[in-house]
Order: sequence, then C-alpha cells, then structure tokens
Amino acid sequence: MAGYDADMWWWLACSRALPPPGPPGPDDPLAGVVAWAELLAAVRWFHPADEAVDAPWSAIAAEGVAIARAAPDAVTLRDGWTALLTPYAPTVQLWTGDLAPPPLVPPSDAPPMAWQHLGYGLGANSALYTSLRTGRTDGPTGTLSSADAVNGSPAKELRGRTIRLSTRLRVESDGTGVGRFWLITDRGPPFSPIAEEGIDDTDRAWHGVTLEHTVEPETRWVHFGFTVTGRTHLWADDLRWEARADDGSWYDVPLNEPGFDEGGWWWGIDGSGYDAAVVEDHGNPVLSIAHHDLGPRRLFDALPGVGESLELDLGRGLHARVPLALPADTEPAPPGRLLDPLSPDRDDVDVRLAAMITAWGVLRSFHPEPPAVDWDVLLERSVRDAAAAADREELVAALWRMAVDVPDGHTWIGHPKVTGGNCAVPFRWLRVDDALVVTSTVAAALRIGDVVLSVDGVPTADALRTAEARVSGSERFRHAWAAERLSVGPCDRAVTLEIDRGGERTTVAVGHAAQSPPLFDRAPFDVLEDGVIVVDLNQLDWESLRGGLDQLAAAPGVVFDLREYPAGGITNLLPHLLSAPDQQLGWMQVPQVIRPGEVAGWAPYDWRLQPASPRIGGRVAFLSSPLDLSASESVLAMVVDQQLGTVIGGTTGGTNGNIVQAPLPGGYGLQFTGMHVVRADGSPVHLVGIAPDVPVSPTLDGLRAGRDEVLEAGLAWVRSQD
Repeated sequence: MAGYDADMWWWLACSRALPPPGPPGPDDPLAGVVAWAELLAAVRWFHPADEAVDAPWSAIAAEGVAIARAAPDAVTLRDGWTALLTPYAPTVQLWTGDLAPPPLVPPSDAPPMAWQHLGYGLGANSALYTSLRTGRTDGPTGTLSSADAVNGSPAKELRGRTIRLSTRLRVESDGTGVGRFWLITDRGPPFSPIAEEGIDDTDRAWHGVTLEHTVEPETRWVHFGFTVTGRTHLWADDLRWEARADDGSWYDVPLNEPGFDEGGWWWGIDGSGYDAAVVEDHGNPVLSIAHHDLGPRRLFDALPGVGESLELDLGRGLHARVPLALPADTEPAPPGRLLDPLSPDRDDVDVRLAAMITAWGVLRSFHPEPPAVDWDVLLERSVRDAAAAADREELVAALWRMAVDVPDGHTWIGHPKVTGGNCAVPFRWLRVDDALVVTSTVAAALRIGDVVLSVDGVPTADALRTAEARVSGSERFRHAWAAERLSVGPCDRAVTLEIDRGGERTTVAVGHAAQSPPLFDRAPFDVLEDGVIVVDLNQLDWESLRGGLDQLAAAPGVVFDLREYPAGGITNLLPHLLSAPDQQLGWMQVPQVIRPGEVAGWAPYDWRLQPASPRIGGRVAFLSSPLDLSASESVLAMVVDQQLGTVIGGTTGGTNGNIVQAPLPGGYGLQFTGMHVVRADGSPVHLVGIAPDVPVSPTLDGLRAGRDEVLEAGLAWVRSQD
C-alpha cells in the first residue's frame, strides 16, 4: 500500500469552537456560498462538456463565491452563475420559481459522453486512480512511478543532503505531449514536482537527464518517476540515485530495479490509455511507456444515459439542472467570457471560501469510506468557519476542523506558506492517557523515563487536546498521533518542557532537529544471546534487511517491530513467511463513481504474493500499535488472516488504502484515502483496524522505568514452547 505520508507539521494555532450549524437564513450572505458549493461539485466533476475539461476551476470557484457573497437575491445569483458557467458548461440550466424549463439535453439512445471516475482520478500523485470521459478519445496522463520510493525511500538519512537522480530518456511524440522525469517530496509545494525535466524530441535519441535537490529537514519521503502526456512514447534506462557525502563525494542510494532487469516488477502504471512494459533495446532491458489510441472507451460498465441530470434545489427558489451525459457527437460551443487562472499568491475571503467548498466537494463526492455525517450540516458549518478565517493560517485550521468530521488517518491539509519550516524534536515520547513519557533521546537535557508535565507552558493534557484537533481518523489513532503532532515545531525555536524525573521537577529547553531518533533506543537488527532476532521494521528498509534473510530463516524466533510505519519495501518480506501462494484476493477496492457521493461498483486489486526462499520458519511475532496505518495494516492483516505469525500490542489505527491528493484553490492541498480495504473475510479495516492476537499496552510505570513492555511480551511469546 501507499505510504502513510500525512505530514507531521505545525500544530500550535488555537482550535476555535465551531459556530452553531443552523441553516443559513434567506438574508444570510453565506447562503449563496453553500448553494454554490453544491452546484460547483456537480459541474466540476460530473458534467462532461468539452469546454469544462481544461477550465480554470480554481478561478471559477473563487468567482462563484464572489457572486454568491454579493448577490441580494436568487435572480441575481441565477444571472451571475449562468454568465460564469455558460462558457464552460453551456447545457447547465439555472432557473427561479417552480416552473422548470425543458431540458437542453433530452433523453436519447445516442452513445453517451460522461465522466467515469475510478476513484478520484483528477488529483495529483495518485496510484490506481483514473478519471475519463466516455465517448472521447482524449485520455488522462499516464504516470509511471516507483512504489518503493513512495512508500519507503530512506529520506531520514538524506535530510540536509543534496540528492541527485539521473536517468537516460528518449521520447517520440507527435507534438501533443512530452515525456518527463520528476522528483517531489512531502516538504515541497503540495502535490507538485520540486524538480523536473521534460523532453519532446521526435528523433528518438537518448538524452541524459539529471535532477538535483537538497532534502529539507523533516522530509519523510522522496518520490520520483516518469510522466507521459499526449500521444507520446517514452523509453527510460539506467536510473541512478545518489547523495552527497560530508566530504563532497557522491554515494549511491539503493534502488529497486534501476536497470529494469527484473521485468519491471517494481514499477506500475497509473493512467488509462498508456501501456507500460520492459522491452529490449539492443539487447538491453529498458522501460517503455507508450500511448495507445483505443477510440471511445470505458473504465467500467456503469454509465448515466444521455439526458440524465442532477436536479438541485439550491434554496431561495433557485434550481439547477446539471446534465451527467451528453451525446458523444456534441460539438464545443463558441467561447464566451473566459477567466484567467487563479494566481497562487492570491489570498482573500473568496479564495479561502473556494478552497473550503472544493475540499468539501471532493470528500463528499469521492471519499470511499463515507462517515455517518450530515454533509449539508458540515458544509454550512465549514463555510461559516472559512468565512471567519482572517488568513491562510486560520483557513488551514478551519479545513482541519472540517476534515476531523470525515475520519481518515491519511488526511493531510496544508499550504506551503503555513506548514513549511518545521522540524522535529531530538527525542521520542509515548502517550499513556494524558501523560507523555520520553522513550528515546539524543538530547542531553532529557533522559528515558522523563514524564513531560507541560509543553511551552501549556499543561500536557491541554497541549495534547489542541494537537488532537488536527488529527483525523479513529479515536485511538487521534489519541496516539496527537503526541507526534506535538513533537513538531518551528526549526529555529526551542521547545520548553517541564518534566518529572523520579519525583523531581525541572524545566529544560530543547532545540528542534532535522530528525528524531527511533521510538526506542536499540539496534535495528538485534541478535540476542539465545539466537532470537529483533528487527525494527520502522528503521530497516528492504535493501538493509535483505542481507539478513539467512539469519532470520535460521533463527528460533523473530520479533518484527511494526509499531509505526515501515521504512520501505516491507511487501518483499512477506513472501519469506509464506508457505503457499497468497490467496487473499480483491481486498483493495477502488470505487467506481458516476454521480456525486454514490459508488456504482468496486474495482478489486490485490498482491498475489508467491512464497520465496529462504523461508523464515521459526516462531514469528509482529508488534503493533495505534500508530500503525496503511502499509503496516496491510502487512498485519495478512499476518493474522494467513497465520504468518502472532500480532502482539495494540489495535492499529484503522486507515488503509493508497492515498489521493487534491490541489485546492489558493495553493492549499488535501490528501485522503482513495480506496476501500477489507480483511480476508470481507470485514472492513477503516476505523476498525487490526486487533492483536495478544493485547499488550505500555504502562506509565513501565515507561518511566525505561521498559518496552510490548517488546518484552513479543520476546516472551517467541521463546515460549506453547
């Protein structure tokens, strides 16, 4: 599964109480904004007109908000929104009163042009998710990217270093697109490449391409890959990742399949209309991504028929009709008044409201795990909250308040001018009830077992509640992850802690650092005297672990610590635990969407792993905690359901499935889970999590004494003879 890359960033802004969610009255200036949110979501993602495909939707969203805030009545709203939308959606109708006009698109047996969404396929950095219009040969971009880099690049070891990614590319295009090599990190602009180079040559010559970037403090992952647009064919080879050492020399960062010699197993295609394969080039295996013209196509069977529309009651006597399907032979209308794209530097109430209603619309329309929430009440409350935001910082806080009501541990919300410039602390702590206990430290002022009584003068319990306001997901995940939120702050500022050390109180100031130590201070691959091995999968990526497979296979017992997010490539470990082929099929399910907030069906995906040698045959335990999400839960579910070991610790956080990212107006970014994940018996994972076979929780007394009680229980189990 995709990595849990929700960023641990800035938490200190006050959490304001939400205003009462009563419905806006007829004279409420925000009533029109609420109505515009519903209309915008329907037109933007479900109306299939050609004119709407490349429309400047962020600018349209902000302009529609401005019209709504200024309109004194429904007639003014009707006229203003009609003029705004006509150049982009000429068959959308708005009217006032009870008498509806005849549809501009009557029912027909003609082939339909309509949107099909396999998940939210119009976002950025998505995997498996695709959106296209039937009845058109134009297709979305095909993106090839390394899942290993997404899920577990050794970013912690690269913080502060300059990295260099290089490859050889050749491109053949008819002029409709380019081939690109790109690099992004979670500390850069939301969902945008931090470095990229494109080639649109038609001579099919090989070109060397190099990208360099200095990795920011607290970077969690580095993501790179290739993008092909238009009718273009890209070939790639000789991928190399390097980092600059302290002496100025360059050293290699391990990569899976840099030469594509294993047949492209590590690479996957994201994008309809493109084929990916490893092909021979003068006897050398190279990656090939090629566009193919299939003519009119579908992602799945479900489709609205020509003439089907969404009929919206927008309040105050205003109604709208949004066609979901047009005849496939519909010609584009003559252009009308077109808007310029929205400036990313613009920050005003219209932009902030546009960001909020766009975020609401994405979640309402595409979230695969809809909560028991009244979406109308949530929209009205969130619009009021966004209208009260005075700047970007307050709008980010308002977006978080909305997101908490759509529980999802993958949720991330930010803006580069708000969430950048933060670092972690040089220690780790665990939360027990409302106490924080230091479990690992490289700061001389702290010791393992110190109990933190206050953070920057705020009592620990109050500070945790403030941090928890910016955590979405299950209650146990929010409870645990609030401690991680609390450990991040401005890089240039020390955090002041009041601590209890063995009954004595003292106050210390600790500066922020580029990275934090592991949760517990021990070797990542620890061979104990009796031959039992403890492996910290939160520290060891697959390249580091592969060399110890023979030792693991020969060990009488192995304890795998998976109480956070794995360092990378953990999927490769599972085949060495399997005694038979993986038969867990269809447990990842991507929603098929043709109408807002409705799932027409599910597209199944799975891993289908095969046993690999050497097999780890001793007693195996996996340690779990509420901090486990995503890839961790995929592994732990397979361990439990296929009896590959015993899970010891706490119930996991309950959020699994590849993420999807949606840029919002004004430069804000939203991330959420894009798929539904189930257990082998079909039961859900979302908010439920994976329960351990042996429940064990750390205690305050144990942590104060410097003990790791969950690890102790794991060792006791693998050493037992039961």
